[in-house]
This record gives sequence, C-alpha cells and structure tokens, in this order.
Amino acid sequence: MPVPYSANSTAALEISGDINGKSIFDERDLVLENLVQTFIQADKFLYMPGQLVQFRVLTITGTKALVSYEDIPEIWIISPKGSRLAQWKKMPNPKGLLQLEFQLAEEVEEGTYQIFARIENTNWSQSFKVEEYVLPRFSLTIQPPPFVLATDSEIVFSTFSGCEEVSIATADIGYSGYAIHVRGLFVEEGTGNVMTATASVAVQYQASILEVITTEHFLKPGLPYNFRVKVTTVDSSTPKGEVVRICASSCKNYTADESGIINAYIPPHLFGGSSNTHLTVAGVYVTSDLTLETRPCHYPSFVVDDALTTTGPTLNELVTVEPDGMETVAAAPGYDLTNENVSQVELERTYFPETWLWEVVVIGAPSRPLYSESGETEQKVKLPDTVTKWVGEAVCLHPELGTGLSPKSSITSFVPFFLDLSYPATARRHEKVPVLVSVFNYLTTSLPVTVELLTSTEYASPTYSMKTCVSGSQKEVVKFLVVPLEVGDVNLTFSATIDTTGESCGGQTDIERR
Repeated sequence: MPVPYSANSTAALEISGDINGKSIFDERDLVLENLVQTFIQADKFLYMPGQLVQFRVLTITGTKALVSYEDIPEIWIISPKGSRLAQWKKMPNPKGLLQLEFQLAEEVEEGTYQIFARIENTNWSQSFKVEEYVLPRFSLTIQPPPFVLATDSEIVFSTFSGCEEVSIATADIGYSGYAIHVRGLFVEEGTGNVMTATASVAVQYQASILEVITTEHFLKPGLPYNFRVKVTTVDSSTPKGEVVRICASSCKNYTADESGIINAYIPPHLFGGSSNTHLTVAGVYVTSDLTLETRPCHYPSFVVDDALTTTGPTLNELVTVEPDGMETVAAAPGYDLTNENVSQVELERTYFPETWLWEVVVIGAPSRPLYSESGETEQKVKLPDTVTKWVGEAVCLHPELGTGLSPKSSITSFVPFFLDLSYPATARRHEKVPVLVSVFNYLTTSLPVTVELLTSTEYASPTYSMKTCVSGSQKEVVKFLVVPLEVGDVNLTFSATIDTTGESCGGQTDIERR
C-alpha cells in the first residue's frame, strides 16, 4: 500500500474484515515522516564583496539514507532584499553531490543571502552573510574541566596551550550555586588586539556517587543481610580500587572491584530491637527500617542523605590560543631558518585561502586515475601558507551503501619565522592608516631583521624600511603609516630580511652564512 506524501504528521491505520465468519477490527496510530532530506552546505558562512561563494547540494532518501542521483529541478539565490540573483534549472546530478559556485560583485549589497533548492515540491534553504571584515589573527578558547568540587581551594587554568598557568583562589571568587561562569580576556602585546571567550563549569558537592544495590529482597532472622554498593565518580567513570568505609555499629573498609562494586553485609545481631539502624557509607548516610518480623517480610528501604564532604581533583581550566586568520606576504630571502644556522634560502608566503580542499573526488571508477578497489585514494596537495590549524572532514557517498561522514581530521601549518599584519578593514583615501607588522621568531637564536614595505603607486608611506632585533621564541612589532592614494583594494607587500651584520642586535649575532 503506497504511503501518501506528507510532511511530518500523524495518521491512523484501520483494518477491518471477516475471518471465518467473525468480524475483526484493529486501529493503529502511525507517524508519517518525510524521509527525503536535502542538505545545502557552503564553504563558509561569511563572505566579503567580490569573493566566490561555493556550495553543494546533497539529497538522501529512505531509512538507509541512500543518495539521490535524480536531477535537481531548480536552485536559486536570493539577496537580502528578496531579489533573485542567480538560478539553475534541471541540473544533472550524476555524482549525487552537486557542487556550484556564485561570484559576488565588488559592489554588492551586504546582509544575509539565501540559497534555495527545490526537491520533490519542497524548498530547502541555507543562508550566508556578506560584509566587510578582517579575519582574526588568533582565537581564544576556554576548555573547562567536566566539573569542579565545592571543596577545591583554587582554580587553575592554562593559557597559550599550557605555556602559562594562573591560579585563582576560590575564596576570592566567592562562588555559590552549581556553576562557575568564566570569561577570558586576552590583549596581544604590541598590537593591542583584544580577544574574549567564555565558558561554564559545573560545581559538584560530592566527589563520588554511592548507590546501594540490594541482592536479597527479604530479611531472614538470624542471617546476615547482604548488599552491594556501586561507586561511580561525578563524571560517570568507575574508580577501580576505591576504598569505602561502611559503618553499622562497627566500621569496616571495603575495596571496590574493577566495576566499582563493593560486596558488603550487616551482621544479624544489629537488626534486633532497632527500628532505625544507620548505615554510614563514606560520608553518605543511608537509613533503613530494619525491624524484623517473621510475617510479613519487609523490603529494606534506603534513603540517601545529601551530606557529603570529600576532596577531589583540582579544577584545571585549559585556555588555548590558536592563530587563525588571513596573513600577508612574508618573504625572508637569503637564509635557512634553523636553530643551528641561518643559511641562504628564500621563503615567500602568498597562498592564504580562508577555506581549503573544497572539492569532489570520485573513487572507484576504473576509467578514472583515482580508481582503487579498496575505496582509498591518495593525493598530493599544497599546504596553505597560513600559520594555523586546519580542521576538516569528508562526506562519503555510495549508490548502494548510502552516506557516511568521516571523523574530523586536522593538520597544523607552521614556520619558525614569519610576518603577520594587523590593519583596519576599510580606510579613506589620503587617510593615514596604521599597519602593525608582527615579526615572529620561534628559533632559539636572536635575529636582526629589516622589515620593508614594497613601494607602489597605490599608496605612500613616510618610511618603507625599519630594523628590529627579535629575540628567540619572541616577537617584535613595528608600525608603518600607509596613505592610500586610490579608491578600491590596496595591496600591501611586506618582506623581512635577516641582516647578517647584526646591527639591530647590537652588532652581536651568531648567524652563520653558507
């Protein structure tokens, strides 16, 4: 029986008839779900005027998430004011993943745009935004621990991927309740750039959770009462070998097994004549009515008190800073940048994409060079010059097996000596624009550096060359004033040259030239 097309809704299935002269009737409630899902993904969310918008359309169907290879009737892009800027009709989809692109004009309306795709009479959409911006040169991340105990005397967090630790006494915070909200403020030395981040961490008032598990549901006169205690930590892990002290008139230490289970018992002489025998388990008071009667038998009823004070792990709040953003040309001609020596090479950095590896690769077609019976392929690609951490994942499509998503993978690009620029997104013609040039030296050797601004008819500057000495594992910032002379994009090119005379480092240098 075909299921009628409908958006997510409910329906009723009625079955009636006669079997051997007897009437039957049954009614069942059904949930009708639209098993066709279309996903529209852009290579990023934020674009500047004049940039290229790349996007993909993927449709899956059925409970097995099979890929649809049907032609897509219509795709279009809407401006913030509702104007249709581009459209594609009856687009073939032989790969199951249709990839398209749209070129933004240099003078384009800023705001939120919409990408639409019409699949089986349903419109699917995804948005992106257009505005002038400057990519941040770094990001500040606060990664809190799973919890902090109320008894902790201090909070310890790390900055710059653990290069520096800062301790804050909890007495100075004066926190109460069940959460601590953390706000991090980072000011970059030399440029004054500010980055903030926030995070929250839960406050726990007990280090361990104890659960009494009964193995015997009846109390038997003259026999000990056997029970088990399960020990877990606040983060739901099992503390193997945890010692728990159980007291009932007398105390005894028990050790948890690999599963966090403790087998314990109460001697029978503790039952008689006491209607409220107290059982203390590691600070958690468990109360039970253990009055014995021959008939009927009573199930033991355990009540957990909230009173618990124990010590636990110290809050370790991790604050990491990762460079993430656009960089400009940084050339260091003439020297090999190693800790042992600086020999003659040339390093020019010009490739700074905001997104990377946005492509569709077909694997498994015998007529294609990437054919592989194992479903694997290997490609050589150029790593961008941006000093950052790239994070990505792959979407895998198969005509019979459906859709798969790979785990996230990352690669970090790094050079020991490079330039980074800090400048405003826009400026007026003939305005004096400050451009801060940060010179990073991750070697152990101090480097005498000459920073030069390439001359151009697009701008003017009072000075085109500055010298500085950059100590090992440090950075220095030099400031150039640039005056734009033309309307439109102005391209700035800076280079850094290592001066073997060591003049900017007081004439002392251990650089060896080869």
